[in-house]
Amino acid sequence: QARTSEGEELPLAYDTTREEYAEVIEVVKHKMIGCGEGSSFVTPRTCSGKIKDFSRAKALTIFRRLVEHYGCYWKFLFCDGAGKYFVGASPERHLTVRHGKVEMNPISGTYRKNPQHTPAEAKAALLAFLRDEKEIDELWMVADEELKMMAAMCSTGGDVLGPLVKEMGALVHTEYLLSGFHDGADVIDLFRNSMFAPTVTGSPMGNACACMFGLEKHTRSYYSSAIMVMGREASGQTFLDSSITIRTVEIQADGSLDIRVGATLVKDSVPMEEVLETEGKIRGVVRSLTTDVAFPPPSKFAEDPEVRAELPLRNQRLSRFWIERQDKAATSSPALRGRRVVVMNNEDDFAMMLTYMLRCLGLVVSIYDFDRFQPNSQAQAEADQADVVLIGPGPGDPTNLQCPKMRIVREVIGRARGRKQKLLYVCLGHQILCHMLGFEVCKKAMPTQGVQKECVLFETQQRLGFYNAFYAKHDEARERECGFLKCSHIPASNGEEIIGIQHPEFVSFQFHPESILTTNGFAIVQEALVALQLDARTS
Repeated sequence: QARTSEGEELPLAYDTTREEYAEVIEVVKHKMIGCGEGSSFVTPRTCSGKIKDFSRAKALTIFRRLVEHYGCYWKFLFCDGAGKYFVGASPERHLTVRHGKVEMNPISGTYRKNPQHTPAEAKAALLAFLRDEKEIDELWMVADEELKMMAAMCSTGGDVLGPLVKEMGALVHTEYLLSGFHDGADVIDLFRNSMFAPTVTGSPMGNACACMFGLEKHTRSYYSSAIMVMGREASGQTFLDSSITIRTVEIQADGSLDIRVGATLVKDSVPMEEVLETEGKIRGVVRSLTTDVAFPPPSKFAEDPEVRAELPLRNQRLSRFWIERQDKAATSSPALRGRRVVVMNNEDDFAMMLTYMLRCLGLVVSIYDFDRFQPNSQAQAEADQADVVLIGPGPGDPTNLQCPKMRIVREVIGRARGRKQKLLYVCLGHQILCHMLGFEVCKKAMPTQGVQKECVLFETQQRLGFYNAFYAKHDEARERECGFLKCSHIPASNGEEIIGIQHPEFVSFQFHPESILTTNGFAIVQEALVALQLDARTS
């Protein structure tokens, strides 16, 4: 029960209790993340109520209160012309396209301010938040997910700036800024290709949406959509700017309202902490509905020397390729230039990041979704003629022979191996290959979704990024029988997990060399392709 500053009652109700939402979180952790369906998921809670005698004047009053907020990317009031209003103060840019430049702004990690803290206590709590591995992993995962989109939209991939802190009235978030340049694409096509933001859906985005559709009992309405403005520059170029519709109130003509907020659910989410995060976000919006009282002034954490020193430490462990950037002329490999690669996308656009890396090496790359690989199809015909076929990552159980995707992937692998073609396997591709070769493929006791590990790969110490809930079990005798030249493995809950294989006809990785979490991923991909000795291919 809330009350406006004018003394009017504003009854509010959640669509789920704390306990019900916590139960949903447990389902996501164990039935989705734990079973390989994705690395993160976002499902909203809805707080509903009704404003008495609602009018345009009251909508404008709410908007005036929002204007006092700080730390927002957009503050907006939009009316659909039929009496429905959207009033929001969103912290998150979705997509900006201007002068050929494309920008996205992944935000994740949420610190709830404590109004009882002294400045010293607030700073200490924030620094603890910035060092929290769960919060760090969350931001890295959404950065990876939006880099997939940038790799698809931009010929220059995506430059990575940050991490940065974004302070709001009641919360502090962490964020990256991604930017690149497109090759004359229509801005609406770019916007379409950028939907939907992983920060409000999950990762990989497509499968996360499918999973949430089966789990959520009520409509999301416009939660996870975006609001945009378009126009033309003086030069005649079209520009677009958009913000995700979070921290947004949807108000019907009769005053009925809905506020939807979510939390990013990952493998180590603590259910009640996520519940409290949603309630903290909703309180900030409700405050704008009910009162003119302003938030305390910003603490200006972003200007604090200790905070500014802490943030760059995260990037020391990240991909040099994505953090430092390299243009094609500097990275193209003479030994690989002009070779043809066909990439099989298995419902995870990490395949787009792999495609961009391969093009930077000078390779000619075609990419197709798994279901395009049918007999007599263009995808299969190109794969038959390729110098390398890359079997990409994706969600799902690699041992499920009833799954159409797994059957198609097996057929493509079997055909390519039968033709003695060179192959590169990543994550799901690696697991399916190992299963086909007779290795036991096990479900992990604890999924390693969005985890960076220090490992020895082919006698070299590396930091590698993992996104897997299944693994192939090390079997020394079977490895000899299969003719592996090199095989790297790490401890697992049951035996040891194979993370890398080198064979005369293929190289296979359990980790993601293309991920922002793999420090030397570009070099690892280059070395893998050189090791395949493409000049020695026999058909």
